[in-house]
Amino acid sequence: MPGPARVELHLRDIAKFFHSLDPSPFPDRDLDREVARFIREEVQDRRDEPVELVVHLPKHQLDGAPAVAEAVHRYFARERDSATRELHELMRFARFALVAGVIAVFVIVAAARALGSVARAGTIAEAVAEALTIVAWVFLWRPAELLLFDRWPVREKIRLFHKLAAIPVRCVAHNDT
Repeated sequence: MPGPARVELHLRDIAKFFHSLDPSPFPDRDLDREVARFIREEVQDRRDEPVELVVHLPKHQLDGAPAVAEAVHRYFARERDSATRELHELMRFARFALVAGVIAVFVIVAAARALGSVARAGTIAEAVAEALTIVAWVFLWRPAELLLFDRWPVREKIRLFHKLAAIPVRCVAHNDT
């Protein structure tokens, strides 16, 4: 049975793995943005299969392997936490928008019905009453979009970052396969 899919990263220097402007000490350094993007995109392409990250390093830098694995896990755990906060904020706004939309529907529909009850058939007032009813339902469009559709891409992002935060990382010397 074949093992997990491999995402391979070949580096001439372990320093290329880390963000060049990150001032923190080596073990706590952040991933280079391009490295993180590459890993994310490669794993995203293999969303439903097990994946391992294989980092090819110069032999004399293999002692930095634990820092590489720790940096990958820490970076993507932070990304997962950030996406989780994004989802919570999106859902909080969606609930607020839904309440505001429902209130707007009640108020506008009530006004439209009041206007419609005094308007004669075929008058501008009757047309305005009908238009107000349509406008009222448009107020629910964005809350429905938020609750039904906008959260799924964020949930997928969380799922991906969760996978990346736990990805097995193996560092090997350039000559090893």
